[in-house]
Amino acid sequence: MAESIGSTGRRGTTLRPLIAGLYEDGKSLSEVGAITGLHRGTVRYHLRQMGLERRPQLEALRAAGGRISQRLRGRRSPNYKGGRTHQSDGYILVHMPGHPRTDKSGYVFEHRLVMEKAVGRLLSQHEVVHHRNGSKGDNRLENLELLANHGEHLARHGHLKGSHHGN
Repeated sequence: MAESIGSTGRRGTTLRPLIAGLYEDGKSLSEVGAITGLHRGTVRYHLRQMGLERRPQLEALRAAGGRISQRLRGRRSPNYKGGRTHQSDGYILVHMPGHPRTDKSGYVFEHRLVMEKAVGRLLSQHEVVHHRNGSKGDNRLENLELLANHGEHLARHGHLKGSHHGN
C-alpha cells in the first residue's frame, strides 16, 4: 500500500508533527485526513498516540468557523421540514420564535396560527381552538372552531354535567 505524503514505516508516524500542527490550528479530523491522505480514524489514532486530546464537538464546530454548524442547522439541515414538527399526541407545531405564544423552543400550535390568520388577530390565552373531526393534525380552517374558553370546549365534548355531546 502506498504511503501518504512521504511517510515511512508505520503508516503516518512521520506525519505526526504535521498532523498535530494542522489539528492544533483548528482543522477537523476529516480536514487533517484530506491533507495528509489518512483516514480520519487514523488521524485520531495518531493524535491519541501523541497525547493530544480530541476537541469537544462544540469547540470543533467553533474552530471550523461555524461552517459545519451553519450547514447542518435550520434550513440548511438535510432533515429540515419547513419548521414543522409533530407531537406524539397528534398536534402539529410550527417554529415561530417571534410569536408571543411560543413554547421555550420557539414553537406554536399550528391550529392556533391558522385560526389567528382567519380572525385577523392574536388569540387570547383563554380562547380554545376545537378540532371538529377530532383529528389534532387536521388544521384546515373548515375543521377548526374558535371557542371562548376551556369550559365551552369541555361542554362541546360533553364533559360538563347536564351537557350533551355536540359537533
